[in-house]
Formats: sequence, C-alpha cells, structure tokens
Amino acid sequence: MDDTPANLRLLVRMLSEQNYAVMAANSGAVALQVMETALPDIVLLDVKMPEMDGYEVCRCLKADPRTCDIPVIFISALDAAWDKVRAFTVGGVDYIVKPIEPVEVLARVETHLSLNGLRRQLEQRVEERTADLLMAKEALFESKALLQAIIDTSTTIIYVKDLDGCYMLVNRRFEELFGGPDRNLLGLTDDEIFPPEIAKALRAIDEQIIASGAGLECEEVLPHGDELHTYILVTSPLRDLTGEVYAICAIATDITDRQRDEEILRELNEMLESRLAERHAADEGSGT
Repeated sequence: MDDTPANLRLLVRMLSEQNYAVMAANSGAVALQVMETALPDIVLLDVKMPEMDGYEVCRCLKADPRTCDIPVIFISALDAAWDKVRAFTVGGVDYIVKPIEPVEVLARVETHLSLNGLRRQLEQRVEERTADLLMAKEALFESKALLQAIIDTSTTIIYVKDLDGCYMLVNRRFEELFGGPDRNLLGLTDDEIFPPEIAKALRAIDEQIIASGAGLECEEVLPHGDELHTYILVTSPLRDLTGEVYAICAIATDITDRQRDEEILRELNEMLESRLAERHAADEGSGT
C-alpha cells in the first residue's frame, strides 16, 4: 500500500521478480476492500496516505480476526523514533525507512514470512497437542471412572494414599465404614478420619512401606461402627515410570467373624477334650 505510483511500481516489480504474487493498492480503503476477498501473507504499508494513514490501516487489520495475524511492515520516509514507536504500538512487526534498498526489503520480507510460517506451525502443533491432551484427559477420566466402578463392587476395603498420607482413592466400602453420606474422604489423612492410636498405627505402616519400598501384610484393628474389627491389611507401594514410589495401595479384609468362629471352634474343641478326659478318668476309676 502506497499512494505514490513510483514507489508502488518499484515494490511490485521488485517482489514479482522474486516470484511473489503481489496485490497493490494506492490507499488504505482500497487495500481493506481487496482483503475482503483475498488475504495476503504479509503487508507492506506506507505511513503517509490521504484519508486513512498507515497507522489507521494497521489498527483495522489488527482489529479483524481474519487479518490480525498478518505481519505488517511499515515503509516510510518518516525516520523519527516516535514514528517508529507508533508503528510498533499499532501492531507493526518492522519499519523500513525510505528510500528503500531492494535487498533490505526482500530480506525483511523473507524473514517475517519465515517467522510467521514458524508461528503458524507452532500454533498448529499446540492445537494438535491440546487436542491430544484433551483426548488423554477424557481417556484418563473414563479409566478412573471404570476403576472406581470396579473397586466399588468389592466388599473389602480398598484405598490409595499419597506419600503425605492423603487419600487419593477410596472405594464405597471404605466410605460406608469411615465416612458418611455428606463427608468426602478424598484429600483427608488418617488423623482426620480415625482415632489417634489407629491413625498412628496406619501411619507407621505407610512409613515402613516408603522406607523399604516393599509390600507388607499385617493385622490391624479398625473401627466398625461402635465396635472394633480386625482386618488383614495388605499394603503395596505404587511406582511411577522411573521406579520411584509415589503412592501406597492397600486392601483390608475383615477377619473378625472368622476369628470369632475360630474362637468358638477352639472352645468347643477344648470342651470336647475336657469331657473326653473326664470320661476316660471315670472309666479308669470304675475299672472298666
């Protein structure tokens, strides 16, 4: 864009000789009208033009979503620092002072076309990466929902804690026993859920797992309503791709009823043995 015919012819010839397809306009209004049907890859813009100067044209280009990313190089005889600053302020990417040197103009045009091409490639990669991340996030959400649905069907207690002891995942059985309908246990620690002595014991188990990096199986007493139940607690470390432990997974099986049955069976055996011993002693006493 330039209102001086000689300058316009020079720029058109110079760029055409380098195999650029060139659209020429002798005013800002004409240039904006041309861009309604054909968008250029770069704009060379004179500052001093009648009716609409180059600064105003640049503002219009940057305000339009269709043209806001097109690089604008100002070409002007104005060489004051303020003129250059104003050009960059309205959105220009470069400023060439007249009289122009063809080699300089071509070099700057090639540079900004390359930079704009790289920017577009980067934006495309960011969009593709963002789409991939969204798909991965959706897949992760679905996987987590599936995992939650699976562990919620278990009648045993299942949970995952981070290295600070905060619960990252709990199943429905855990929530039923230690939470409640209006209490979210995720993010809480054992100190916030269990009595102090139980919380201390559970934390000791976690610290042993973290220190050794190995799984552990033990018996642990946990509250069950107003009672205390005994559980077999199988605890294992979870590792990331580098092999570092990042969380602790546990499965707790209530063995209270089994222990009670075993105790009843033991008492019955002792009673039977006692009666057999008494019968044997009676038989010996009678000489039978």
